[in-house]
Amino acid sequence: MISPFEMKTTRCLAVVLGLVFVGLTLQNVFWGFDDPDSEVMRDRGDVPLPVEVALVQESTEGPPSKLRYHKELEKGRQLAKELREISLRFFDSSLAESYEWKAKWPEATKKLKDHKPVLQEAAIDWFLECESPDVKLVEIASAISNEVYIAGDMEMAWTLLQKIRQFIPQKDDILLLRRIALVAVKTNRYEQAVEFLSKPGAKDSIEELESQVDKNLLIMCPLMIEKWNAEKPVRDKELEADDLPRVKLEMSTGDVVVELFENEAPEAVASFITLVESGFYDDSVFLPVVSSVVAQTGYYNRTKKDPMDYTIKNESRLPSARDHFVGSLSMVGNKGGRGDASSIFAIMMVPNPDLDWDRTEEDEVSQTVFGRVVSGMDRVFALPATVEIDPETLEEKPIRNSNPGYIVKATVIRKRDHQYTFEKTRIENK
Repeated sequence: MISPFEMKTTRCLAVVLGLVFVGLTLQNVFWGFDDPDSEVMRDRGDVPLPVEVALVQESTEGPPSKLRYHKELEKGRQLAKELREISLRFFDSSLAESYEWKAKWPEATKKLKDHKPVLQEAAIDWFLECESPDVKLVEIASAISNEVYIAGDMEMAWTLLQKIRQFIPQKDDILLLRRIALVAVKTNRYEQAVEFLSKPGAKDSIEELESQVDKNLLIMCPLMIEKWNAEKPVRDKELEADDLPRVKLEMSTGDVVVELFENEAPEAVASFITLVESGFYDDSVFLPVVSSVVAQTGYYNRTKKDPMDYTIKNESRLPSARDHFVGSLSMVGNKGGRGDASSIFAIMMVPNPDLDWDRTEEDEVSQTVFGRVVSGMDRVFALPATVEIDPETLEEKPIRNSNPGYIVKATVIRKRDHQYTFEKTRIENK
């Protein structure tokens, strides 16, 4: 039997842990949502971002976006207040009553977390519309830009950071410019990224990055500008013609639409369309996935999948072969990328010139780029990572207990008016 002393001790420990969790919840969910007069603190990480942000005062006048923002802000304050009240009542009440307050905790926490995206959307709308945002609203937008960057919504991160840069006190803050440069690379805006390299302190700032991948991205920007200058006119012509095949990937993280480069990679495109129409990619698991780097699929399946009995030609060495940019679809070749391919393909979350054929070595690694993501790139970034890169050895290590994302269903939503045939090389012993 538990003594009253043991009960009291256990309860006090639970209260302490609960209060700690309240603090973390409030900090993580509402960017320092507590005190409207609290001092703004700044996180000197990749970019000046607040850990706790003082909130703007409420307003009853102004455009709808402003009124909505203040309305959701006040609702969030009330939810946070209710959560704190529950924790305090749990501590102050009798043992019997404390269980009643404990039972209210999960629902109150859920309401607080569920309100975060609502408040975030309202804050974004008002910030982007406001012609002269005050310092506190800019800081809230900075915190949100960091979160959407981590979540993989690079276009929204770019939009927010471009406006944030206009209003921060230190317009040449090297940490902010570095973050803008990284987002530029991950949205195929290489000229803007190269501008950062000429800034005083840029080189030292790059060396301070923990991620070797991010270091490499910024260092290789001059090379990517040359490649992008060749790619951009081709994409402009494709946009004008608007007749390339498209496939919708209904994924566990949301829908993604890809466009297929039939002009430059007809064999890969014909094989891909054939496999999609046969249902081959339905339930295909993304494995491996390196966070914010690459996602690969087409081999492992959530159910039984028959192995491929053929390969297709590696078209990466044709004169018109396309290069690897953010959003590119690449056939994963056999023999470490030097041979033909079958069904496995990768979606690039960073540019990867190492997979392009530079026409200098006959036996070099090169893979066929056969398409690109035209919408839903943030859903690709949202795929759960299954491996991580060791910062010292740069080797890939599996992530324990990871829950891979997958393609629920793949559907051809547009193709040209002809049969899609291709040459198969049969695999022996299949």
